[in-house]
Amino acid sequence: PPQPDAADKASDATSTISVPREKWISGQPVASQGLELFPRKPSFTTLQTLTGARNMLVVIRFAKDGKPTTADVLEHSGNEGIDAAVKASLYRWRAKGTRLDALSDGQTIDITLELIMHRRRG
Repeated sequence: PPQPDAADKASDATSTISVPREKWISGQPVASQGLELFPRKPSFTTLQTLTGARNMLVVIRFAKDGKPTTADVLEHSGNEGIDAAVKASLYRWRAKGTRLDALSDGQTIDITLELIMHRRRG
């Protein structure tokens, strides 16, 4: 008979990576367990940079070749233009590392990121 919770054992643990604005806006590499992510700068209008956008939660699904297969905004900034620019840039991100090397063709790795638009004051 199957072991209880056997499906859970085959799943990778998921966590959210908080990425400071200066890193993902400038395209600096972001390291995660067994992966190195290479952000691509989104194109914002001057007006969009002045708005008080909220932090965003996004997910990128990377294929074995390090290119995104899909990207989604899970928590929006409050500005449709910013959301669209960020989502478009997510498809230009790249990844490399041992976790990708271990994938079979057709498999993906989901990476959930909190994109920090501003620091919370507390």
